[in-house]
Amino acid sequence: QGFKKKMAGIKPLNAVPAIEVDTDGCSYNPPQDAHQEVLAQAVAEENLKNFAKELQPTKRPLTRTAINSLVEEELYRTHGDGDDESDEDDSAAGPSVDAVSEQAAKRSKVVVNNKLTKTERNKLAIKKERQREHMAAAAQKRLRKQVNTVNEIQKELEDEDQRREHERLRRLTVKQEKLQHEPRRLGKRRFQPEPLQVQLTEEVTGSLRQLKGCPTLLRDRYKSFQKREMIEPRVQQKSKKSKMYLVQENGTKGESTRESHHALMAEIAERNLGKSML
Repeated sequence: QGFKKKMAGIKPLNAVPAIEVDTDGCSYNPPQDAHQEVLAQAVAEENLKNFAKELQPTKRPLTRTAINSLVEEELYRTHGDGDDESDEDDSAAGPSVDAVSEQAAKRSKVVVNNKLTKTERNKLAIKKERQREHMAAAAQKRLRKQVNTVNEIQKELEDEDQRREHERLRRLTVKQEKLQHEPRRLGKRRFQPEPLQVQLTEEVTGSLRQLKGCPTLLRDRYKSFQKREMIEPRVQQKSKKSKMYLVQENGTKGESTRESHHALMAEIAERNLGKSML
């Protein structure tokens, strides 16, 4: 006899309870204070959603460079490249770029492949030695200052380590608190909680018989599975209609065109015959 292996069920990955009990303000006959508090929370959540939509990034406006390029492209399309006019303008404006660069090269005092004299080489060596001595003296001065402030530096390092430790603990606490109310991201989309199931002030009757029905049991279980990280959040995809394509075989395009033309002419002839009989 074979033994059937018992399949292990899907276990939740966080501490969210399977059945969450709503607050007193969501009851069919809630206390006044609790009901007003839940209503204020629902209004705040709705306002946050509206503010988030308003603060979403808008389309980036065109920069001045992009606008100029678009204008130049449009002018090029409408008036052409205008090579002749540009040549005339360049000639009237003044000398060319090559001429200006040649004049600048003549005015420059840089001499290529010129050997220095012994005196000039000695001056350069003395200057470099003085620069090295100055840099070494500055480094020694900075080192003496650091030696005198060792205790202060040690205290700053300890304070920095303590600050980082506090920041790490704070992030860990926030993450743990967030996991109790919001699941981790398992797939492409984030978990979207359901709005609070609370009645408006004019809808509260205090009677269970007059309570409006709201068939959300299946959706409540579905959202509970998502919140407990048992399934990933998904969104219902809209069905896309397949496009119709006209496919014609090789060599049949002319025949189908002629057939449709003959049918059209026959229909026109029948219409003319009917008009003549009238």
